[in-house]
Amino acid sequence: MTCTSHCSCCQSHLHRLRSVNVAMLEEINFYRKLLRLDPMSPDAFSPLPSQLTTTPSVVSNTVLRTARFESMPPEILDRIASFVDGDSIVQLCHSMPYFKYISKAMLDLANVFPEDFDQPEDLWPTFHMPSVVLIANLLWWEKMVIPTRHLYTLGMYSRTIERHGSYASVHCAVGLDDVLGALPDTLHISCPYETLDKSLYTLATAKKRILYLDILKGPADLDQAALSSAVTRLSRLPLNALSLKGATLPTEMYEALPNIIGLYCLQLESFGQCGGRILSRCANLNTVEFEHIELSPKLEEMVHEFIASIRTSTIRKLSFVNALSSGGGSGGSGRDMARIEITSMFGRRGWHRESSNGVSDLTFVYLQP
Repeated sequence: MTCTSHCSCCQSHLHRLRSVNVAMLEEINFYRKLLRLDPMSPDAFSPLPSQLTTTPSVVSNTVLRTARFESMPPEILDRIASFVDGDSIVQLCHSMPYFKYISKAMLDLANVFPEDFDQPEDLWPTFHMPSVVLIANLLWWEKMVIPTRHLYTLGMYSRTIERHGSYASVHCAVGLDDVLGALPDTLHISCPYETLDKSLYTLATAKKRILYLDILKGPADLDQAALSSAVTRLSRLPLNALSLKGATLPTEMYEALPNIIGLYCLQLESFGQCGGRILSRCANLNTVEFEHIELSPKLEEMVHEFIASIRTSTIRKLSFVNALSSGGGSGGSGRDMARIEITSMFGRRGWHRESSNGVSDLTFVYLQP
């Protein structure tokens, strides 16, 4: 019996195909909106055949052919690649010709610096500029000298990861002045405290977007003039996240925090390192992360004062990487008891414990009544 386009089975196939078509178009336009692109019209996107084929077997083949992964718009494919980790990106590039430009850019850069990039994870999705050397269990930073003839290759790879919304992680001792122009527009920066003033000046003049700035306290210190200059530059630098976990810094550095534009997350070494009254004046601050909190006779009073001082602030999350028992112990039973007591202190003041994320020992969120 010959199947026609008016029979019930073909009508059922056509209905399912149209449903798939509508769903695909809605998803594509969702991502186009995220990318600030104009929506695609149903006429421009029509993976369905103009007429239903007369045999069910041909209809099935048409669906497989038109729904291929490669047939998706480039902006969707680029978005998909941004979620792929370093272990899988090479396999993706080898399985789909569209993504060959990524593996080529990675290989070109690895060939230029064979001793520095030996794993895909060093390059994707975050590009880690090499500059840290471990010597006798201490961190030393070496300046990575990049010949001018290789800056083009570095720049091409930077543009590649920019296309996928990624960034470079750079230590300022890498010789930032020499390579900054070839780096992506979005950066994670680690900066020794003793070179902070110069580094902030370089970053400000380059007009890069700094998602994260980690200030590391080294053996040297800043003189008063350099400190004042660094505080001024820090206040004018738009930041999303700032880490001051390296060590206790001068009071002037903490007093500059409310002036930082867009500061959303702040990382500190210990609870009590920075007063809540300063943090409460940070207009956009949402999350404060502490490296550790130690159970002590004065902790209840410290928690009370801190919570009271940030009650009217925008802070909604407090995280502690390590909860220590009295005396700094981190043993099993003592640590469990510390978690329970600290959770109780925050809970009585309206801060509720969140499920562990595998990074922080304790995380509390404030739920407005």
